[in-house]
Amino acid sequence: AAAAAAAKSSGSGKGVSEGPPVLTDPNVEITPQNQVDLTKLDAVLRARYDAELPLLNKARRKAMAAYSRIQALRSAGAPLPAQSRRAAVMYFDRSASSAFVQQLNWWLLAWRSVGLNETDFDLVLFVHPDAVAKLPAFCQPVPDNPMETLDMNPKLPGRCIYSRLVGINHREQGYDGYMNSMECLFNEGSGFLLRYKLLMRCDGDTFLTPRTVDWRPERLFATAMPYGYSFAGTVIRDKVKEAAGKMGVRHHGWHDLASS
Repeated sequence: AAAAAAAKSSGSGKGVSEGPPVLTDPNVEITPQNQVDLTKLDAVLRARYDAELPLLNKARRKAMAAYSRIQALRSAGAPLPAQSRRAAVMYFDRSASSAFVQQLNWWLLAWRSVGLNETDFDLVLFVHPDAVAKLPAFCQPVPDNPMETLDMNPKLPGRCIYSRLVGINHREQGYDGYMNSMECLFNEGSGFLLRYKLLMRCDGDTFLTPRTVDWRPERLFATAMPYGYSFAGTVIRDKVKEAAGKMGVRHHGWHDLASS
């Protein structure tokens, strides 16, 4: 009842049911048996979203502040760093299991086997400080002041380098753990990534193929996964558009983009 009341007070919106939801307890597992009418479940999703709205607003303020800093640099005529080399970027969490360590070792094996280690292709890891000891000895820390000291000579062979990062869900309550692997691209210590000409955000359970050796795209590449976040149909897609609007972002209708 509280969820339905919260949904009604927040406005109807597209795809929002005015009737009671099938599930009133967000902790109840959704199964094919109780997933009778997904449009009625939308009231629960809306109530949960409204409860998290202060967190979203806080994230929006932080994002806008970072964007303003970038715009200020551009307005001041600050030059962007010269870009060279390529890199794959991953996050290595505090709770990294032995399985993830094995995945990283297999990833590095594929990187060597196809010859990427002999090219300008680096692996950049953002690692929780508690997990640094689990890294292969081959991986070395990013030098101090990497915007100036990290050697970006395109003729240097590939390398595995890492920077310490306490993921956002360890710093602020309410963020999903998966956000750590996204934040690694944009955090207080990731500015040196701007020096790379090509960045590929990867998960640990991936590997590179021989075609990557000469792969130098000039535009953004992303993959749409049919089993992505909109598995519940238009309900979740509509919620994503609504959330984007409240964050001040124009949604262009692209859904289910994969994380890599």
